[in-house]
Amino acid sequence: MKIALIQPNLSENYQNQRQAYGSLNRPPETGLAVLSAYIKEYSKKNPEVEILDPNQNIDLINDQVINSDILGLSDWFSNHDTCMDLAKKVKLKSPDLKIVIGGPNVSMIPKEILANHPYIDYVVSRDGEDALLGLVENKSIKNIPNLWYRENGKIRFTNQSYTNLKNMPIWNFENFQNLDDRLDEYLSAQKSGLDPWLIPPLTLFSFRGWGKEEIKTNLSSINRRLHRTPKYDYLRVE
Repeated sequence: MKIALIQPNLSENYQNQRQAYGSLNRPPETGLAVLSAYIKEYSKKNPEVEILDPNQNIDLINDQVINSDILGLSDWFSNHDTCMDLAKKVKLKSPDLKIVIGGPNVSMIPKEILANHPYIDYVVSRDGEDALLGLVENKSIKNIPNLWYRENGKIRFTNQSYTNLKNMPIWNFENFQNLDDRLDEYLSAQKSGLDPWLIPPLTLFSFRGWGKEEIKTNLSSINRRLHRTPKYDYLRVE
């Protein structure tokens, strides 16, 4: 079992947008690192997971995933067109490869994605760890959480679930392509002591695992909650 994951670069319409940082390069995607670590930790199939470098030509990326069983795409709205372009090209070249897409954009419009893009096989809404694991383990689709799929011409949803953060393994960047190159500018800026806004930072998520009532609390309240639950919150915020 071979899995390829990627957060494609910005779509053409967004490539000239103003940046808050001095560099357009982004460090490795921590969200994909978390997914990779989760699959490697809990899959019984011992899958090979590779996180592709988005800075490559899209046709080269297409060539690299041809022997994969699953391609996972991360859609952040500003890279939506690039995601769709890549998915379409991959499906034309590798029709048996399963393409699953998640991320904050498609989580809001899963029905529209499946209705308008026949080359997308599955949409993950919200937490993706157990959804991707279920696909890797070839579980019955109806038993995989947070998954939108097609059945007999209809778009269906399984059930909503949240990943238990107590079960999250420690993640790292070991499965990333061209890791040294992608980290070089980031590490150089950190070591230089210069303006930290020179480059985009590594992404951290501080909201996962909170219920609706907790999300509504103010920052000081959230900080107090974090200090009361240090056992696993460090995986989420440090």
